[in-house]
Amino acid sequence: MTALVEATNKIAVVAAHELGLNDLTPDEIVQIESVKLHVLADMDVDLSKAVNELRAIPSVAARLKAKEDAARVARGHEDAIANLRPSERMTYARQHGLTGTSPEKLVASDHVNVLSKLEGKAKLDYARKHGLA
Repeated sequence: MTALVEATNKIAVVAAHELGLNDLTPDEIVQIESVKLHVLADMDVDLSKAVNELRAIPSVAARLKAKEDAARVARGHEDAIANLRPSERMTYARQHGLTGTSPEKLVASDHVNVLSKLEGKAKLDYARKHGLA
């Protein structure tokens, strides 16, 4: 049992480092041929081979593909905004939900209360931010 725990821990650390997966389950790691050989035949675990075997497991392959797709989309956004002016970048980010914040859901009376406490440029900035100007 100790050999199994050692092997799964080593593989989990290497997989997290090389594949960027921090959510491997013990069930996934136990499926690897290298782990089975380590436990049953007392052979050393070849970590590079184990990582390659991990990539062949359908659940791991699906997570790796999703991670690559997300990175590809992020690179696409970077390419799309590379030649835009700052105002165009902000518009692009808002249209694609990349601003990182969700607009506050305020009713008109809330806006009036906030605007009554602001002056000058701050009032105009607030109004623009919330689509009131």
